[in-house]
Amino acid sequence: MIDKVSPSFWEKQTFYRAQQVIIVGSGIVGLTAAYFLKQKDKSLRITIIERGSIPTGASTRNAGFACFGSISELLSDQSQQSIDQVESLIRMRESGLRLLRHIVPDEEMEYHHSGGFEYFPQHQEELYKSCESQIDHFNSVVKEATGLANTFAKVPASRFGFLSHLPLIYNQHEGQLHPAKMIIYLKNHLTSQGVSFLNGARVKDIIESGNEVKVQCHDNLELVSEQLILATNAFSSKIIDVKDVKAVRNQVFLTNEINGLQAIGCFHCEEGYVYFRNVGKRILIGGARQHFDTEETENFGQTQEVKDYLLNFIKTEIGLPNELRFEHEWSGILAVGESKKPIIQRISPRQTIGVRMGGMGIAIGSKVGKKLADLTFS
Repeated sequence: MIDKVSPSFWEKQTFYRAQQVIIVGSGIVGLTAAYFLKQKDKSLRITIIERGSIPTGASTRNAGFACFGSISELLSDQSQQSIDQVESLIRMRESGLRLLRHIVPDEEMEYHHSGGFEYFPQHQEELYKSCESQIDHFNSVVKEATGLANTFAKVPASRFGFLSHLPLIYNQHEGQLHPAKMIIYLKNHLTSQGVSFLNGARVKDIIESGNEVKVQCHDNLELVSEQLILATNAFSSKIIDVKDVKAVRNQVFLTNEINGLQAIGCFHCEEGYVYFRNVGKRILIGGARQHFDTEETENFGQTQEVKDYLLNFIKTEIGLPNELRFEHEWSGILAVGESKKPIIQRISPRQTIGVRMGGMGIAIGSKVGKKLADLTFS
């Protein structure tokens, strides 16, 4: 039996010192919450704790799409909510992307303004016609929500060498980035501002009493702060009771290099559930969770069924070479719910929560972080 390891005097004065703010989760939401708290008060003592050695969820495991919605996805949203709610979602996503690019320089996260394209396989002609007929409508919706004009337009499929001859619908205001380099930049910036990081700290319990919050971890470590921000997205229900947050897995695969690759940009299919993009001369493809019950899970990993579906999609629906193979594979865990609106709220006098990014963490994460910072000492 291993005895409990007590912190040293030096550690109590540094790593485990009482803080003014503890943030649980070092993904995009937690990091930007710390960023905006420091903008308000540079003297704040802030510690960010993370259960893994790096952010283990979705922030460094996503596909790196800087997007705010294809027309088929927006049509689906419009069928389930009011037009005002759709406009609100678009506004939050688009303004969140602008905010992210203000915080993190484009070159630091390898942002490329390549545009977003909705791709329609040949058998989806009816869906294409429905979306094509709504281009003017959604151009008006986006302009009303964001001020951006002429967002959507048709472009020929021949431009990319795709199998389908149906035109693509282009969103000129989208792009792609390197999510891990985005996180590294934010972490380095916060470290330079005096923010502390504790990795490998798995939260077991949160106890609020009087003028403090105690965070108890599985290794018998206890941290104390005046305020706590929970930014653990899909894993929040492991720590507190939170409603309408469901964990789902998105599997991602990256091919070998393809000579003469024409598919440059970010591409959406099937209401955004399937997506692909170039990474240099390779194709990254992911998603398809709507076809498989196995993807409602908190467990990382890959399944042969999803892998086969996406490989077949590349070869038979997109028309890339048959000798293509996957050289890299991983998965991320997203948080979704009945509503696509994130949960951002104070849940007690000393605790605030920002979760349920709905697969749009790149677009809305920094916006959620800012709102959490505004709420924390309000």
